[in-house]
Amino acid sequence: MRRFFLYFIPLFLFAQQEDGSISGTVMGDSEPLYGANVFLEGTTLGATTDSLGRYTIDNVPVGKYTVRVDFLGYETERLDLYISLQDMEISENESSSFNEKLGIEDESLTTTVRGNTITDFNFNLRSSALDLDEIIVSASKVQQKITEAPSVVSLVNERTIRRRVGVTDYNRLVAMAKGVDVTYFGSQGAQINARGFDGAYSTRFRQFYDGLYLGEALSGQVYSLLSGPPKESISRIEVLFGPQSALYGPDASQGLLNIIPKHPMRDTDSEVNFSSSSLNNPRLGGRYVKNYEKLSIDISGELKYSNEVPYNNDEDDIFWVVGDTLYLTEDLFDPIEVNKNHINANIYYRLNRGSELSAFYNYTAGNGYAMGSLGPQYNRDLINHQYGLRFNNQNHFLRITARNQTGEAVPRTAIGIHQVTNRNPDGSSMPWNVALEDYGKDGQGWWLKYNSDDFNADYQYNNQLSSRLKVVSGFDYEFKDPKTERTAINDLGTSPITGKYGGTEINESRYGIYGQLDFLINNEFSINSSLRYDDHEFYGMTLSPRASLVRKNFLSGTLKLIAGTGFKAPTLLERNIYAGQRSIAGGTEGSLDPFMNIPYPQDFIIDAVAMGSGNGFTVVDFKDLNGDGIYNGTEIDSFITSNYVEPIDLEEHQSLELAYTSVIGGNNLFEVNFYSGRYKNFKGPLTAFAVTGPAWNYLVQSSGPLQLDAIRQVNYGDNLVHSDPVPHFTYALTYANLPLDVTFFGLEGGWKHLNEDYEISMNFSYFNDQGLVNKREKGKKYSNYLNSLETSSPSDSIYADYFLYANIYSNTPNFKGSLAITNYNSLLDKLSSTITLKMTSPFDFVSGFFSATDEGKGTIAPANAGQSWFRNPGQIGGQLYADLDMMYDYSEQIYFGFSIKNIFESEAPTIPITPRIPRSFVFETGYIFE
Repeated sequence: MRRFFLYFIPLFLFAQQEDGSISGTVMGDSEPLYGANVFLEGTTLGATTDSLGRYTIDNVPVGKYTVRVDFLGYETERLDLYISLQDMEISENESSSFNEKLGIEDESLTTTVRGNTITDFNFNLRSSALDLDEIIVSASKVQQKITEAPSVVSLVNERTIRRRVGVTDYNRLVAMAKGVDVTYFGSQGAQINARGFDGAYSTRFRQFYDGLYLGEALSGQVYSLLSGPPKESISRIEVLFGPQSALYGPDASQGLLNIIPKHPMRDTDSEVNFSSSSLNNPRLGGRYVKNYEKLSIDISGELKYSNEVPYNNDEDDIFWVVGDTLYLTEDLFDPIEVNKNHINANIYYRLNRGSELSAFYNYTAGNGYAMGSLGPQYNRDLINHQYGLRFNNQNHFLRITARNQTGEAVPRTAIGIHQVTNRNPDGSSMPWNVALEDYGKDGQGWWLKYNSDDFNADYQYNNQLSSRLKVVSGFDYEFKDPKTERTAINDLGTSPITGKYGGTEINESRYGIYGQLDFLINNEFSINSSLRYDDHEFYGMTLSPRASLVRKNFLSGTLKLIAGTGFKAPTLLERNIYAGQRSIAGGTEGSLDPFMNIPYPQDFIIDAVAMGSGNGFTVVDFKDLNGDGIYNGTEIDSFITSNYVEPIDLEEHQSLELAYTSVIGGNNLFEVNFYSGRYKNFKGPLTAFAVTGPAWNYLVQSSGPLQLDAIRQVNYGDNLVHSDPVPHFTYALTYANLPLDVTFFGLEGGWKHLNEDYEISMNFSYFNDQGLVNKREKGKKYSNYLNSLETSSPSDSIYADYFLYANIYSNTPNFKGSLAITNYNSLLDKLSSTITLKMTSPFDFVSGFFSATDEGKGTIAPANAGQSWFRNPGQIGGQLYADLDMMYDYSEQIYFGFSIKNIFESEAPTIPITPRIPRSFVFETGYIFE
């Protein structure tokens, strides 16, 4: 019995050693990495490194494993090993049967680590050259790998930014990124969107700098020429696609761009750069950094000036018909000066390790323009003061921000009308510089005051509750207090239209609370879900959900399934706008109407007035039987018909997306994603919904057929009878929702290849909006039916339900692609050259007064009759846009850059009614202080 017991002791001890362990250190560029994820692929076993980079994985069963290490900003590394029954040498004769039990191939045994207690199993990770392992923060508002983000992300890093010689507008810097639509205007301007439904004035795609919105305070419009930070301060630019309302609130329904600034402890170089071009747009920019033991200072700034590219209207005459045909004798864009002064100052104080307190101040002053629904919107003397405090550590982030903005704006068309109606003695139109000072003095127009005080507060908490569960939660609050004196919105002030004092006190507040859970199911699968609650003073509460499932190690890559819903809230301007232009058209008694060929019974002048649709409008057609010009009800006047324009409301965007990313061979990054989307309650651009007054002039008829002895009236709200309606001869515009239901889908892909001597990046996008096209064609058929002589009943048509689709366009190409090739040390040592090519298929673009379609090429819409500027130029796109950038590093401190922009002088992609962008030559140089 004793012998029997002693016989089993070695077997018992052997069994106790069956589970093994693995330990070691993870380094990154020879420095310990804290928080690296070390795990055994295909199992739930893993560990996280400590502050010295050490890790231990216990209770590892016998078997063959692949150990994988992940860390933000570093390439993933894998090593194989075997956990054996004991740490002992195995004879050659014994090895075969032992290996068979474990499923180990003999040929790999001699080159692979094996044992029961494996120590010093170390890793030294390399910084990621490809974007696959880049750190991003925008998708979840915390640092994470781009492959694990619950969104599809395109990234533009600092090295790509530096290659774009002389490019300072951040929208142009991302023009080559996968999936984005960037349209150019002028010498430096650009506008960004993604996946369709862009507009000349659109805020669906949000743009941020360090999480703070870049748009103008009142309208939300982004003047990228003025609002963007100096490129010296930019670490990288992250572009997220699809609804982002679950974290960013009911505005980022289409996607967002977030500019990530440099931090002085990570980017320690000071620098100064100068650039200029053949378009006469000199720029001086720089950054100063100073680090002390607990204190850091980071100041960046730029001075920028340019004259705009000529429109060349001597080749295509521009005129307005205001009683007579009046021509603009000065170039439409050439005299416009764009300039900017910007200072971005930050001071950081480290309270202890991991906790930092900082203060910031941003100052921007300048003159520039952005595109709008009525044409370019020129902004002069725009001054922004933004200042705030931040606190952050590993788990908490708190920021308080205040902003004061002053400025004046006016549509370029309004200045143009003033120029042609106030002519010089020699018959030429008033010069631009004189018109800027003279505009508004005659009471025919006015500058829109863009004054506003804003306050923001945002807080976030994040914590890794366990090795599998991470939580992110937070809130943000915003208060807006505009002061336009009734020149831009209907706040308190004297109306420049009626001369009456009125309006209401307008300010608004909103807050949002969000939460996000990131759960690691195992080392292969993770799930991320977010939910946000918003409460707005005017449009009430909304809930925005998002969920994603991430599958790692799928065909050597990462697979994501993402679903979300986003809401687009009406901006303060869209709900309360009160602006316009006097005397956009008119006629004199006895003169013939150009369309109806009947004489006018009296003199008249049409004023354009944009009005906010916070309460809606009622359009009433009637016959005035008592001669007072106002509808008084059926007891007094003869009622014809009415139409209620609903108050503007939330727009909804639902999205589903499948994305795959993979690295092959260590230097090839492949990306492909398929998405589908659905828009409901679509918000249209600023659009004319009625022209008030007697029906004997063509503009009244342009807003709907009306009997010649009738009158069209617009009432505020849902009132059929109103004692103070909108005045006669008003061209009434508003922002309104369209009860549409639009579905679309698309496919995007990209390939990036890195080599010691060159880099290749290629992207393509396909957008399918055929469902909208079919509905639009039916809507046009119904519109033609209404205008036909056979029309007896407006509802007597199979296409009646599609009427509102007749003028809705996705405003994006069905196909687009880009190619960038960078050659290092080409021709000369330390000389790199990059050629970038971008092409889109031709596409229709309709937004507000803009119309660029194949069907309407060469025509002027009846609503814009008498304004040649709005002649339809035909489709945009369809051409190849190419740049060549060359960078020579003279030394580690000094560099020189040269570039040829728009090599083939392509007209695409440019926004309609803007100058053709010529070929230009750019020079840039800089000095880096180490």
